[in-house]
Amino acid sequence: MRTDKTFSLKPVLLLTLSLLATQPIFSISIGCPYLSTNIVKMFWRINTNLNHLLCLNDKTYYEDASKSETELIKSIAKELGFTKLELKNLRVKQPKKDTSAYLRNKNNFSAFLNTVTLWHSNNEDHTEALKDPNAKKFIYAHELSHIKYKHTLKKLFLLLPACPLITHFGVKAFKSLFYRFILKNSLVGLKKIGIKFLNFLDSLPTKLFLQMWLFRAVGKKMEKNADLGAAQLGPDVIRGGIKLIKAWQKMRDASKEQAIEQFEGSILKHIVAYALSIKNFLHRTLFSTHPLRKTRIRYLQEALEKYKNSQNL
Repeated sequence: MRTDKTFSLKPVLLLTLSLLATQPIFSISIGCPYLSTNIVKMFWRINTNLNHLLCLNDKTYYEDASKSETELIKSIAKELGFTKLELKNLRVKQPKKDTSAYLRNKNNFSAFLNTVTLWHSNNEDHTEALKDPNAKKFIYAHELSHIKYKHTLKKLFLLLPACPLITHFGVKAFKSLFYRFILKNSLVGLKKIGIKFLNFLDSLPTKLFLQMWLFRAVGKKMEKNADLGAAQLGPDVIRGGIKLIKAWQKMRDASKEQAIEQFEGSILKHIVAYALSIKNFLHRTLFSTHPLRKTRIRYLQEALEKYKNSQNL
């Protein structure tokens, strides 16, 4: 068994980049234990992702996927309209077993620039769903759509620098309009309250929160585009995608039920259930990088209906 403890590639750089990436949202977590906990989780997740991205060429941790999986992914890419040059440059990797890259990443697939990375699953429902060739085709097509639409490049070089500018000038414009049309002729008391509100809106923590929300909102839009890109491969693939998303939901629900069952027969059971509901709401609102699963199922079903209607014409 491989016994490596951590990645050896540029650890100082990885830590620095992780701190820079997560620093903005530390300021909004003060006084809120849930947000603080998620900040820590996000820090380690970003650090893991950076490790993954910078170590794709490191043969200690990653290897080329099997010939059959590579050929399958390239055939799907061809269906999605990849050019000959894009197909030539497309890489398919997987983490080596018993390495930290393998142990840290489960139930997940990813795409970065021209590379699709395959992960393993340790969940029975998830594994069972992936036995359906259409479900597997959907998840591969989803990741390939990220590459086709250049989502990573857009996030890094367009969205990341644009979010602070949009937030800054948007807040300034809102302050000016709000004061001119609402506060200017208001009563003294209301004007004082309004000015405090505008100062709060123009504060650094609020701006950073708005930047994070904007980045996540655009990211969710990209995930939807990737889903719909995969849906172009036909109704069978759409059904496979819906099946896979339902398996993910079942996996999440089972995890929640297990947490609640630990307090069976205790009044804490209801408190824990309520706390988990709030936690899930905050996660979906502030930290989730994907649309709600029921939302994804809804627009995939709408795409399926369009296929049915086009066949009836």
